[in-house]
Amino acid sequence: MWPGEGPTESSGLENAIHRLARGEDALKKPVAVPLPDLPNARNLHDVDPQSDDHGRAFGWVDCEDTLFLVCAPMDTAGAWNRFSTRLDPKSNDSQDALNSATRQAALPLESDPIRTRLLRALSLPEATLVTLRQIHSDVVINLDGRGDVPALRSEGDALVTDRRDHALGILTADCVPLLIYDPVHAVIAAVHAGWRGTVRQISAKTVDAMGSSYATRPSDLLVAIGPAIRPCCYEVGSAVTEAVKSSSPKGDAWLSPHPVSGKAFLNLAAANADQLRASGVAPDRIFDCGLCTACRPDLFYSYRRDGDAPEKPSRMISIIAFRPKSSRAGAKPRRDP
Repeated sequence: MWPGEGPTESSGLENAIHRLARGEDALKKPVAVPLPDLPNARNLHDVDPQSDDHGRAFGWVDCEDTLFLVCAPMDTAGAWNRFSTRLDPKSNDSQDALNSATRQAALPLESDPIRTRLLRALSLPEATLVTLRQIHSDVVINLDGRGDVPALRSEGDALVTDRRDHALGILTADCVPLLIYDPVHAVIAAVHAGWRGTVRQISAKTVDAMGSSYATRPSDLLVAIGPAIRPCCYEVGSAVTEAVKSSSPKGDAWLSPHPVSGKAFLNLAAANADQLRASGVAPDRIFDCGLCTACRPDLFYSYRRDGDAPEKPSRMISIIAFRPKSSRAGAKPRRDP
């Protein structure tokens, strides 16, 4: 199915896409863009190509019947990026297993069938998916080619590498996932930014690590900010409020007072974007999808909304990797019969 064509017999994934396209459970911001260079791309709305709404730089792609969100400018520049959703109509069990498997630290691709399926869906069959034991810190791990990466099993909240044979993954259920690409020096990074990591400047420290290890210039970077809890839903207490205010002169701008409770609503995505701009990243190269995990139970898991009960899979994964050399840039999107 492609914009402008009528609905046909379709799978559960197709139905979900059509529902979004018709405006049912309408997005707060349309998330769509013409994606001529992405195979299997699905647009949801007609989009003004001159729009400066960076949320419109994102679109939906289905890979092996799993729905992913993708930042098109980063993807076409050479870094494949995918933000997973909870939509997998083939089997709820496979999504549950994915959530379970991706909680582990770096494992060889061939040792884990769920990772194998995920990377195959992303057309990255030779990569090793590297994740961390995330601890809400400002620790940045550099995979620079030294040491045994599958045995790394490190704790931290950001990964940086120039290794073409590795994909980097970050797990989130409300925290901000950021994927970063330096197309000049061929370096990628994945960042998990909760409120603790944000007040410790983890986004800025990741940019610093890329510069010190690989000579990255912040002005060259492309950044994709994925689905996260937004200020409409993220109410925080006085301890978090004070930590945010003391972390930056802009701290007050990231907080909105609650009219009744006396608490505040925190804009984590804006805080990280401000940190990136302060580090020298160009504002027009930071792309934020604008989607709230707590607002969209049809699309995303949310710790704030759902809790973390063992019977409830509660994480999405955000992945960045280099475009495989065998991939054809400029491939036309698939249209359904």
